[in-house]
Amino acid sequence: MKCDILITNAHVITMDPDNPWAEALAIGGNKILAVGKNADILDLVGSDSIRIDAQGNSLLPGFIDSHMHLLIGCAELDNLNLESIQSMAELRQVLVSYQAIHPEKLWICGSHMKYLTKEDGSLIDKNDLDDIINDRPVVLMAYDYHTVWVNSKALEEAGGEAGDGTGLLREPSQYGKVLAKTGIWGQALSSLTGVKTEETFQPMALQKLIRKGTEITSQYGITSIHNMDGNIHMQKAFLEAEQRDELDTRILISKSIMPGSGIEEIQEAAEMKNLSSSAMVSGGSVKIFMDGVIESETACLLEPYATNARSKGVNLYSGEQFRKIVAACQELDLQVVVHAIGDGAIRHTLDCFEKEPNRNGEYPFRHRIEHLELIHPDDIPRLKRLGVIASMQPYHVPVYGAGDNIWLEKVGKDRIKNGFLWQSIRHGGGKLIFSSDWPVASPDPLKAVQSCLTRLPLSEDSTSQRQEIHAVLRSYTTDAAFAEHQENIKGKIKAGYLADVVLLSQNLLVDAEKAISDTQVKMTILDGRIIYKKE
Repeated sequence: MKCDILITNAHVITMDPDNPWAEALAIGGNKILAVGKNADILDLVGSDSIRIDAQGNSLLPGFIDSHMHLLIGCAELDNLNLESIQSMAELRQVLVSYQAIHPEKLWICGSHMKYLTKEDGSLIDKNDLDDIINDRPVVLMAYDYHTVWVNSKALEEAGGEAGDGTGLLREPSQYGKVLAKTGIWGQALSSLTGVKTEETFQPMALQKLIRKGTEITSQYGITSIHNMDGNIHMQKAFLEAEQRDELDTRILISKSIMPGSGIEEIQEAAEMKNLSSSAMVSGGSVKIFMDGVIESETACLLEPYATNARSKGVNLYSGEQFRKIVAACQELDLQVVVHAIGDGAIRHTLDCFEKEPNRNGEYPFRHRIEHLELIHPDDIPRLKRLGVIASMQPYHVPVYGAGDNIWLEKVGKDRIKNGFLWQSIRHGGGKLIFSSDWPVASPDPLKAVQSCLTRLPLSEDSTSQRQEIHAVLRSYTTDAAFAEHQENIKGKIKAGYLADVVLLSQNLLVDAEKAISDTQVKMTILDGRIIYKKE
């Protein structure tokens, strides 16, 4: 059999412990035919084979982003980006300008806003936004997607039943009704908020988002994603895109359920698992929130917030409620994916997992905890013992000494050393996977890799959590594939595996810390097809 694609003169990082390095790769159809030295596989070249000279650069398995919100990220691209706004004066300026430029927009929607405060230290509210725009509804989403600021017009459009009436809305349970009114962005968010929109996705609009999303992932070398919000309707839309040859990423879709959801929601996740045996689109997991985020004091901590001695946050599920969910999921052979950021929520989640049958440390269900931003050291060895995968986002880490940071302030100096303990989790034997959580952070895995290789301690008494290149790549490839029960078909460059690979512009094995800042994706191959090539 002759190959369709031959890549030679590469520094192939195979992630296969039995054959860790190679020079060349042959692809036939959607599978890897051979991996080895240049001379060893030249006999697979045919007259129609595409030959690619890697010029000594790194070739590795396609990146797997283990936590992403693809449609939400694409839908918000039309919003006003507030990432650079540092003050109320700047916010006023950009909102007034945006309103004037876009008279056609019925709603003024902004994303990635920081937690701006007034002179008295309090967060802004509807009155501050009314003072800027009062004749059109305004909705501004925080960078962490857990807080929304709205003006009075937006509250009025939502029926006035959102939060405490101040226009400061915390968590999807409060902001869902308002976001549901915003059009395609609200439609994309409905699977996360649990609030149905007045209009459902039009098929053409939905397929446009899917095409845009996979265009974005392909340019970053991402060949698989774990989509952390979804339902069976979304899964069917991705299957339709696959049938039209318009799907340029593999996608695992988690069924989102909210507190108070019935057993029928879990049953839908089982239907999603059985809906498709495609290697491109799959289901089989349930995503729940155990707490919120530290920035808004909705994450559950073991001890009170440094800025509020009366608050520790709360767990969204009691032990009994959560254990029933776990038991129901395990009965249906479903993976449980738990958002838990605070050390209180993480411990509560592990306590509940410990009382269910998944106790042998062999990862039979491969349950996961997402984020683990603040973890008590005593709970780190429990991850391995209970067979729970740690899913974390390198680009979420705050930068020590870089100015005001609400995360560091809320946690307080005595606990900062327990933040984002990647290396401690590895040392404790835990399985660690990485992701972006896009649109919360950039979807570019190379930026995340750079963050891992160059990370500084969060405080003077923090231990080093800096990563070495092979460990980082393992979290983006083989271990990420393991997290979705796909480690035998992808995540490695190995004969017989799916032909999902990414060619970079540098050799990462030569001073990776220095090289990574200038590294770009030159080519992405998915399922044996070249889906991206940098011009």
